[in-house]
Parts: sequence; C-alpha cells; structure tokens
Amino acid sequence: MNKNKKLVVLCSSLLISSSSQVAAQGYYIDEQSAKRLGDAFSGGAAEANDASTAFYNPAGLSRIKQSELVANISLVYSDMSVDASGTSLDQMTSLSTYTTTPLQGDGSPSVTETVAIPSLYLALPQYDQLAFGVSINAPYASGTNLNNDFVGRYFSLESEITGINVGFMASLKLSDQLSIGGGVNMQHISASIEQAINVAGYCSGAESLGLTGGNSCSAMGIGAPGSSSSDGYFKVKGNDIDYGFTVGVLYEFTEDTRVGLNFRSKIEHELEGTATFKIPANAEAVLSVLDPNLTTHSTDGTVELVTPETLSLSVFHQINERWAIQGDTNWTNWSRFKSIDVVLEDTGDVLSTPQNWNDSWRVAVGGSFKLNPQWILRAGLAFEKSPIPDSTASIDFAFDDYKAISVGFSYEPTDTLTVDAGLQHTMSFDRDTSQGDASIFGEAATTDANVKNQFTSLAVGLRWKFGE
Repeated sequence: MNKNKKLVVLCSSLLISSSSQVAAQGYYIDEQSAKRLGDAFSGGAAEANDASTAFYNPAGLSRIKQSELVANISLVYSDMSVDASGTSLDQMTSLSTYTTTPLQGDGSPSVTETVAIPSLYLALPQYDQLAFGVSINAPYASGTNLNNDFVGRYFSLESEITGINVGFMASLKLSDQLSIGGGVNMQHISASIEQAINVAGYCSGAESLGLTGGNSCSAMGIGAPGSSSSDGYFKVKGNDIDYGFTVGVLYEFTEDTRVGLNFRSKIEHELEGTATFKIPANAEAVLSVLDPNLTTHSTDGTVELVTPETLSLSVFHQINERWAIQGDTNWTNWSRFKSIDVVLEDTGDVLSTPQNWNDSWRVAVGGSFKLNPQWILRAGLAFEKSPIPDSTASIDFAFDDYKAISVGFSYEPTDTLTVDAGLQHTMSFDRDTSQGDASIFGEAATTDANVKNQFTSLAVGLRWKFGE
C-alpha cells in the first residue's frame, strides 16, 4: 500500500459520498421549490408563474408582471440500511498471494436523517419587455455518519457536502410569443470525508513478510486482523468557488400553451484543502516501512469536481379554467464524470480513479386542478435511469433508477400572498456493491454490501408579491 493510492481512494469517496443521503440523481438535489416539488418538477422550464423561474428558466421572468419574492424550505428525510460483510488482510505468503479473515463489526447499520434545504428567488420586472431575477439555493447538500465499528469503515464513515448556488438572471421579451433569458451562476462547494485505515491488516501483512524487524504486531499492542481496535483514520476536506452560466428560451403558442428550454453550463471546481492522517503511535514505525508518509500528518491537495451541464425541455398547457397539464424531460451530462483526478501538491503527482458514469435522462409528468379561487391541487410522477454503472457503485452511492410520486397544493389567502406545499416519495433503491483490495498494496480490506435507500421530501414556501 502507498500513500498516493490511499489518498486516491479517500478523495474518490469525497465525491462519491457527497450526496449519499439526499440526492437520487448523481450529486444533484431536486428539492429547490415547494411548488415544483408538488408536481414532481414536471414543467419548471415552461410554466413560469412565479419567481422560481429565475432558476428553472430565466426566459420565464418575462411572464412575471409584479415584483415577487419566493422563500422555500425543503426537508428531505432519508432512510438507508446496509447489509454488509468484509474481509481484512491476514497473512502475506508473497507479494502477490495472501490470506484474509472476516472483518469484525456492525454489518447491518441503518442511518436515518433529515436535511433542511432552503431556497430564495426574486423577480423584478422592468417595463414590459425586460425583467431581472435572483436565485439562491443549495443544489448540493448531504451528510453521512456511520459508526466506527461498521464493517465497511475502510470505505465509508462520515461525509458532508454543502453546495450553494447564486444566480443573477435577466429576460427579454422579443415578441408576444418569444422570450429569451440568461445569466451567471456563482457556486460554492465545500466537502469533507473521513474513513478508517486498516492498521491491523497492514501490520499483519508486513509481519508475515518480515518487515517488522522481528517484532510481532501483538507484542507492539496492535490488534488482530479484522478488529477495529487499532484503526487509524484520515480525513479530507476542501472548498472552492467557481462560475457558470444559464440560458433559456420560452415560446408561447397561446396564453394557455407554451414550451420552455433551459440550459445550465458545467462548472469546474478545484477543491483545495488538506488530507489528514492519524496513525496510532505504536503502529507508525511499521506502516512507515510500507510507506514513509503513513504517519500522523497533514498534506495539501486538490480534487477536481465538475457539476455537469443540464438541458431541460418543458411543456405546459392550461386545458381550461381549472385543469392544467405539463411535462418535462431533462438531460444531464454525467458521462463527463469519467474519473476523479487528485493532485498532490507536495509531489505534483496527478492520480486518477475511474468512474465512467453515463448520461441520464429524467422524464416527469404532472398536472394541477384549481379547486376554487384560493386552492390549487397538484400531482406528478418522475423517472430517471441511474447514471452509475455497477462497476463503480459504492456504499456511499448505491442508487438505482429514480422513481418518484408527488402531491402538493397552493393556497392564496390574499392577492399578494400564496402558500405552497409539496410532498414527494422516492421509491426504494436496492443495489449491491463490491469495493476494495485486500492486498498490502490496496486498502487491506474488501466489503460487499447490499444497500437500500428511500427518501421522502416535504417542502413549504411563501410567495409574496410587492410593488406596482
């Protein structure tokens, strides 16, 4: 094992686990609007009836005739259960042959948590043709916390990501039918990950190869292979701010029928931060024989992360005074995520871990029913095939195809105030994963797991119209 490979494994998990407890589509989170949640995000680029269109399609700002502020809070409840087993390196009979022993610990952990995701949108119409908008939301947010005795501790313990996007948008109405829009997105990403290091497995392997100077691991106070008593730990954290753009088009065939197209560009992040290794003092001498850098210390490094392009095509049709239907198809360029590139600043080495994700298409349909002048009811369905191939699925990212059902409502107590609410349930994901290399040149451990995830999202929002 060497420090460089271990850091690659760690930084891979930094990105892969970034959305493990929230998102179902790569590392993007849908829950950016209470109103949109109620119809499964089925017509965001075309309906354009509130200030959230600044995010979903800025061209739709041309339809907003009065200044409006929209504030939402989404609560995403996640339930993850894992059925895992693993092995630890035991004895090395040569550099290429070895024996293993079962990993001890909790093989069936479950994690439930609720994450709050806020969003804020502002629309400022100017004259008849020009409008401006601002969007502030968190399309990337997550956290995972597993116990230190988890069987898969050498691949997943704790992870957290926070991503904040601020967009400044404008729209121009070119004719009664056609509007265009666009703007700049400023995106801040911060992330951290912690995992265990299989000190007992490395020591046992080194001892069997005669690399411990005649000392036994047990005599040095290091636990038996498979146990967690002598584990080391490492943690990587980093952050970055970068910029992208959004462009959109809205075409209104009639007042009741329209189509919208929205494109968000990729944003290339280079997360700068530190990787910290914590090795038990009685094991440092042994592990430094395997790699001089495997001691308690910190080193600078960077990790590249790209939030990929998305393209949304939406249609909206008001059937009559009460009924409306809408649909949406969304393409995300996840095939851009071919590998994770890690640059070590102390050596300048560039290390890559393959991911080879696939592009994904999300489709959604929805509708609304105006119960009376104050109440509107909504519902929707959505589906997306997972972009994650079996070969790179992990405990932290074990999502399968995304299937969701949504319901919601809007209540308008006054002419200037509207309350929105949405509820979405995502059908359970069930996926098998296999990770690790039990040799002394890998993680000295393997883990096979079946991971089940399911999500329920609840969002409420207020829309306030002000000014003339």
